[in-house]
Amino acid sequence: MPANRRYRVRVRVKVRKRLFKRSGFIFGLALAAGLAAYAGFLSFGAVGRLSPVPFFSFRLKELKLNCPAPAVTEEIRALFLARSGRTLSSSDCSALAREIKKRHTAVREVSVRRNFLNGGASVTVRLEPVLTPVFLEGETTAYLSRSGKLISESFSPPLQNSLRAEIYGSEKSFSMPALAGFISDMGILKKSFLSPPERLEYRPREKICRIFLSNGCEVLWGEFEFTRLKVLRLNEVLNDVSSKLRLPVKVDLRSFREGRIFVSAGA
Repeated sequence: MPANRRYRVRVRVKVRKRLFKRSGFIFGLALAAGLAAYAGFLSFGAVGRLSPVPFFSFRLKELKLNCPAPAVTEEIRALFLARSGRTLSSSDCSALAREIKKRHTAVREVSVRRNFLNGGASVTVRLEPVLTPVFLEGETTAYLSRSGKLISESFSPPLQNSLRAEIYGSEKSFSMPALAGFISDMGILKKSFLSPPERLEYRPREKICRIFLSNGCEVLWGEFEFTRLKVLRLNEVLNDVSSKLRLPVKVDLRSFREGRIFVSAGA
């Protein structure tokens, strides 16, 4: 069996020198680039340490406000102008927005946009749309928003044709979206009643809703569902009972889902 032979490649002297020069040139370029990058990093760090203001920081120079409530507008102006000429970071903007919402429960959203080119800040405020004023225990007045939130102030007009709403056994932290939707429907359907509703009593803990009509009748409404159909059946019941019982009467719609309506003589 023939033995394996090893062949040694010999490079001529001129070619070898040329390869060494090329490799040394490439290595020198890489070393120079690395040293330049490192020097730049050190110089940037030195500038950052010498300057008290971070690079690309925003300084407030101009303020634009878009808010439908003049009282809130003035407070926002005072809060932001107090930082005029100073840095205003995104966390600062978030903190100021939280402060505005904390001061005014009617404020639903605060958005802040900053223009780094001219130092201008634009603040846009959206308010909670109000359905109706509500009267709590102790003659305290609050406002029910369309989302069902109870707020202590209002900067927008209430819903037209809304009825007086009284809430008992509630706390201001309660959210009542079902009640808000019901009152909104009642405002639309108010003219569909044989005798229009004038007042609403709601106890959220017990989920009891009473409606008092202009003819003195009292209606235990039950769940906030089938509103339009309940109005039609209530009109039929009042038409039928008016010839049999003396008004006012009490109508119980709490078993409406099961197809039962109870009528009793009023007080």
